Amino acid sequence: MVELADDDFLITKDENTTSELDEFEELELEEVNSEELDESSLSDEVKNIENMNLNLDQKPETQEKITIDYNKNQVAHEIGIDDESFNELFQDYLNESQVSTKVINDAIEQNDSTIWKKVAIKLKGMSDNMRIHDFSNEVQTLIDTTDVETAKHAIKTINATLEQISKIEG
Repeated sequence: MVELADDDFLITKDENTTSELDEFEELELEEVNSEELDESSLSDEVKNIENMNLNLDQKPETQEKITIDYNKNQVAHEIGIDDESFNELFQDYLNESQVSTKVINDAIEQNDSTIWKKVAIKLKGMSDNMRIHDFSNEVQTLIDTTDVETAKHAIKTINATLEQISKIEG
């Protein structure tokens, strides 16, 4: 590399060349100078932006319908306990899963993937014990990801599914 020490690597700009940035700046200045800005065109632009913001704030009218295929009596039989005991266990599961999802939500808001992963592993074990597999992929996503947006989407689906599971009778 010693032989390169005397080479000149600086690119000099002669008077006849312009960079793309210079051309862009010149074009931008020309466009601003050539446009006639009046109050009505500005107010129209403001209205358009406000309408775009309103559309972004609106929630979709239809949410994805979550269907749950879970039979409490069948699961109680598989586990080997009576229906009454299972219903108590099921209620404990719902209570504990709500606490877990709250902790996961808080960890996501704090961008703490270590906590959300740890609690997701616990939720996975609890759900597997209760034979609830309706959100297994989302729990696995929480365990595998460090991305906040991916985690938010997963926990949102888990919460919606748990809401449906909590409504199961019998």
